[in-house]
Amino acid sequence: MEQSAPKYEEFRKQFDLPFSVKAKNKTFHYLPYNFNQSLFEKDTLLEILRLHEFKNRKLEVYYNGERGLTEFEIKCFAKEGKYWRNIGRYTPDFLIVNRKKNELHKILILETKGEGFASKPDFVKKKNYVETEFLKTNNEKFGYKRFDFLYLQDDEPMPNKLAKLKTKF
Repeated sequence: MEQSAPKYEEFRKQFDLPFSVKAKNKTFHYLPYNFNQSLFEKDTLLEILRLHEFKNRKLEVYYNGERGLTEFEIKCFAKEGKYWRNIGRYTPDFLIVNRKKNELHKILILETKGEGFASKPDFVKKKNYVETEFLKTNNEKFGYKRFDFLYLQDDEPMPNKLAKLKTKF
């Protein structure tokens, strides 16, 4: 009888949950994800969820890349002479949040772009605004480096991108 019964480990494996389900309390999920426009975003999300730093440091990741799905957008401006001109809204792909005592402490704005989209003038202007004015103004308001920004491009090897991400943590 003992030899015909499946071993406990083999039996238990059929009930194992996928990693994305195990990480459900560390990220925001909506159904269905729409990664049709960018498999790079999908791959980035999966790699973030696997990071040791992510699992052990109480970081949360929020996929924000679906325009209009969330309310997190940045109103961007460009200085023309002595005046600022509205150049539109920027929706970053991901937000990585670190909390202290259940309060937002640090927020990493993560943008992923394919090589073909990186040099589009509209994106370049918005990226420049976020990297300079947005970070400066908001970090001054909070009195510490609460916001940071990281840009990752798909033509770079994933290990290099993950190293940049870990440095920002």
